[in-house]
Amino acid sequence: FPLPVDASRVLFVGENYERPNRKWQVEGNNIVTDEITCKAQVVILETDPNKYSAAFIQALVARLSADMSIALTNSRSLFETHMQIFNMKLQEAISTDNLQGKTRRIRSRWLQDARWSGAPTAGPYV
Repeated sequence: FPLPVDASRVLFVGENYERPNRKWQVEGNNIVTDEITCKAQVVILETDPNKYSAAFIQALVARLSADMSIALTNSRSLFETHMQIFNMKLQEAISTDNLQGKTRRIRSRWLQDARWSGAPTAGPYV
């Protein structure tokens, strides 16, 4: 199965997280597996800065300013101040970016099936 052109790393291959496909490997630009279909979670290299969130850009700018502060001023305290700002901005970016999208639901039908089957050991008594 060919990888996307902008993929830099494969994180996961399988139908879902509970049942991962353990028989796979990356060879060149392909995922090699003995499965008929292949679902994979990959890290892509995004080169379009318009697709980054504003919070991520602020955190990146704060990190760059911290890195440049040592080279420009030789001030360790200024570097530490900028690193504190970076860590604050990074936490903000992580929290706001994590709020976007849907949360994966973990569902178990065991209790629901027991309730509807009338099993005496689980579910409310009517």
